[in-house]
Amino acid sequence: MYERKAAHLHLLDDHEASPFVATAQPAMMRKLLNWFFRNRETGAITIVQAPNLVLWIVIAAALLRWLWLPSGQANVALTVIIKGGLLLWAADEIVRGVNPWRRCLGTAVAIYEITTVLPHA
Repeated sequence: MYERKAAHLHLLDDHEASPFVATAQPAMMRKLLNWFFRNRETGAITIVQAPNLVLWIVIAAALLRWLWLPSGQANVALTVIIKGGLLLWAADEIVRGVNPWRRCLGTAVAIYEITTVLPHA
């Protein structure tokens, strides 16, 4: 019996995981992922959602700009619609996102759009 205890203590001294730590880590990770992706309204895991009206307008404008390849004022107008729409969508996700993942996604899109709109130094 002494030898088993000594071996167990030796494992801990070598900074190897104890059985408690090995079972606690997956439970903590599961809890964190549940918190991050769990929809606060339905209780389901939500990573992707169907586009709302603003995002459909952005998609349509982006497809139009990609297929048509406009120049001049038409290109500027479509770019404003795309970037402005993405900023509106991002703000909506930041404020009303159903879970932290969606709010982080909105924040990332807003940061990207703002940095691409600002003039480069």
